[in-house]
Amino acid sequence: MRKTFVYKLLDNKEYEFSERNREDLNFFVFQNQIRAERCRFIYENIKDETDRLALLRLEMEKIYSDVEVGLYIMSNYDEQVKLVYASFKIKNNLSFDEFKKLVDEKIIKELSELIRTIEKPEEIFDELITSELGITQKKLAEWAKEQPRLYNFLKQAGNIEIKKKETISASK
Repeated sequence: MRKTFVYKLLDNKEYEFSERNREDLNFFVFQNQIRAERCRFIYENIKDETDRLALLRLEMEKIYSDVEVGLYIMSNYDEQVKLVYASFKIKNNLSFDEFKKLVDEKIIKELSELIRTIEKPEEIFDELITSELGITQKKLAEWAKEQPRLYNFLKQAGNIEIKKKETISASK
């Protein structure tokens, strides 16, 4: 079951927002959008054919980091609106253009924060990790301090497993 919340937009009507579909948050789609924008810039602004081809080749081979993708989204208001619309469209029957008329920059910022809050994976208890792996609390605390990426991975993997169990239970 999707988590949802209700929010009043500029038309003073309340609308339901929910967790977004994973395909609406596809990292590779954002990378391709950045690449297309940069290739368009190179094509329009670099006049020398050899330089243009060299830059286009480099751009096509580039893999963007999550930080670069995040900066792209945060610096592009239309992309922010699209991400919020991805939450809106699940429960509401309005087009993207109609939705854009119902929001402003302040609302998009507030909605983005609320959406991130409901999509944040629920924390699992360290006891669950220790019992599954057969390690002590002390060892897990060491991992959390010395290897935070490993610790976060374990917590995320545990959250996925819990979500799977909840989904199976809900479908019965």
